[in-house]
Order: sequence, then C-alpha cells, then structure tokens
Amino acid sequence: MSRRTRYRPIRRRPQPARWRWALLAGLCAGAIGGWLYGHSRPPAQPSTAWIHASVHTLPATRVLVVGGSVARGWGDQTGPGYIVRAFAALPGQHPYVITNAAIPGTGPEQVQAQFRQELDKVRPNVVVLSWGTLNDVYRRTPLNVFERAIEQEIAESLRHRAVVLVITPPVTQATYTRYSASEPQYVARELAAAAEFHNPNVYVFDVFDDMEQYLAAHHQDYARYAADGWHPNAAGHILAARLLAAGMEDVFAGGVIRYRHQAEVADHSAAGQHSHMVQ
Repeated sequence: MSRRTRYRPIRRRPQPARWRWALLAGLCAGAIGGWLYGHSRPPAQPSTAWIHASVHTLPATRVLVVGGSVARGWGDQTGPGYIVRAFAALPGQHPYVITNAAIPGTGPEQVQAQFRQELDKVRPNVVVLSWGTLNDVYRRTPLNVFERAIEQEIAESLRHRAVVLVITPPVTQATYTRYSASEPQYVARELAAAAEFHNPNVYVFDVFDDMEQYLAAHHQDYARYAADGWHPNAAGHILAARLLAAGMEDVFAGGVIRYRHQAEVADHSAAGQHSHMVQ
C-alpha cells in the first residue's frame, strides 16, 4: 500500500483576507467531501431485492445485509451496489430475497438495537456483515470496541441460526490517501472478530485485500473506481461484486448457502475444510 506523500510548505506572499477565506473553505470542502456524501442524507429505510425470486417463489433464502453507505450501494450509479450484484452473479437460479438494512454514516456499535430488531423481523437465513470501517476510522472508535461490536453481531446472528458472511469493504480513495495507515487496522479487526468463533457457519470474504491485489496486478489506479473519497463508483461496485461472487462460488456449491448442522460439520471435517471458512 502506498505511503502518503509529504510536501514541503511553500512560502506565499500575504493575500487579501477574502482569498484566504476562500482558500480555507476550499480545503475544508475537499477534506470532508466524502464524509458529507455519506452523512448528509436522512437514514435510509431497509430496501428489498428479489433475485430469481418473487412472492410466489418458495422457499427463498432470506438475506439480511448490515453495514454503512458502501454496503447500501452508494456511489453505484447503475445498480444496487456490490453485495446485491454479487448475489445476482452466483451460478444457478437459487432464489434470494435480500433485505438491505445498511445505514449510511454508522458503525456496528451505533446500530446494535436496530440490528436485533431486523433479525427478529426478517428472520434471515444469511446475515451479511459488511462494515466499510471509514465511519469508525473518522470517529476514531477504539479498535477493541469496533471488534467487540462485530463479535456481538456474529453471536446474535448465530443464535438466530443464520449463516454469517463477514465481507470486508471495497477499497476507496481514502484507502490510498488519508486513511492508508488506519483503515487496514480496522479491516484486520473485522477479520479477527470472525476468527474468534471457529464456527463452520461463519465465513470471511476479504474483498478489501482481493481488490488491492487486483489493482496492483493490473497496474490500475484507484481513481477509475472512485465516486468520491469514501465510495466506489459503479465500476468499483462491479469489480468488488465480481471478486466477491468468485469467492462465494468457490465456497457455496451451486450458489446455495445453507446453515450447517453438527452432523454435517463432522462429515466436512473428515473431508477437509475450505479456506474461506473461519476455523
């Protein structure tokens, strides 16, 4: 990951006050533009996406998505965001009904009550936890608090007998600039929270690392995938969806995600375990 470039200050002649204020306003706008994009709108109500499903399609796998603005699909001008795109790209015709309850501008600690309510209301078969981390990086949420909140979400989901997919976020402009040092620390805590469970119904898909590797391998710059400082554009969501769907296809045969009971776990252990499963 690239380091931030340091610039030497340039001496300038004194400017009239109105120019100094204009310059200050411009700098402030650039610094917080991405944050405002994700925080200046009213909280969104959960949305529902039907994939190979309708009200007449039974049984469909119920999916609950939790996260911030990137998980909600912000910046994707042509589609519903990378998570829904990834489910739609899975092979086969298995029906999914996806309730996207991601709340822009939040982190896992802020939505604990709402999360429990959505679990009771949706009764999901699959819970997707995809925290973009930048809201917590910006607020300087202690890393242990961030990790503990995700652990609580995983534990609550398992109590509801749901499969848990912990999905790290796509990279953004902030990944390579302002938060190049801090964002990876929060992503690492997401992965650590999942690893605590050693549970065959908890899976990790590290889109953050996959996307970094993709850009490096193809000698591409983040700018072509950025809507602003904090959000991927449509191309970024499409790439993230492609990487996520490929990982999910490797793990879930035929694109079907099922809760695994103890007998199945024993059979799987005898046959060998998959790398995307948290052990």
